[in-house]
Amino acid sequence: MPQKLKRSINMGFRVNEDEKYFIERKMELAGWTNFRSFVLNSLVRGDIIKLDLTEIREMNTLLRNVSNYQPNRGASELNRQRLRRRHR
Repeated sequence: MPQKLKRSINMGFRVNEDEKYFIERKMELAGWTNFRSFVLNSLVRGDIIKLDLTEIREMNTLLRNVSNYQPNRGASELNRQRLRRRHR
């Protein structure tokens, strides 16, 4: 009689070619040859890092606003208004 599996739930996921290459490269650098063992070790025993990027996103928004500012646009409009007043 076959022995009952300790892990009876199958979990799978799909990746694209770039992701597959990245995973295989990580396995190679870490010295793993068995994908299942690598994934299990990485997910179950590995560290999960959660980053709060809220402040960085806010800073990027502010930087975008500053970089979109065109001071010459305001100056040229002011000059046009001055010229119109002179020629009246």
